[in-house]
Amino acid sequence: MSLLTRVLVVLLLLVLSYAFCEADETRGDEPIVCFTEKTASRMVVEIEKCRITTKQIELLAKENEELRKQVEYLKTIVELQKKELETSRQTIENLRKIIDYQSEAYKKLHKESILDKVKENSLFLSIGILIGVAASL
Repeated sequence: MSLLTRVLVVLLLLVLSYAFCEADETRGDEPIVCFTEKTASRMVVEIEKCRITTKQIELLAKENEELRKQVEYLKTIVELQKKELETSRQTIENLRKIIDYQSEAYKKLHKESILDKVKENSLFLSIGILIGVAASL
């Protein structure tokens, strides 16, 4: 039974008991509310259920608010991780460019040194041939 239904049942019981009870002679014109023991115990149980339900609703509302805060916190974390991931991707791309640049630089350096050695050796070979030709004449 919903909370509203319980409250309405209790109010209906109070109204009906007020309508059917007679006025007490010791109290003057004030009516006495009369309930059977079964009805009174049922009313107490319903009132207590209503209190418990109200407390549960309050606790659930607090838990719901906490969960909303956690969701917002997690959304913030996800956004920060996305930014961090993008930064990491850019860093990796920059490192790849640096590696490519260094690779090209080493290739050029290595080719130049081989060409330099070939030029140096051909110069000495030419000088040796000239000395040999001059000596044989």
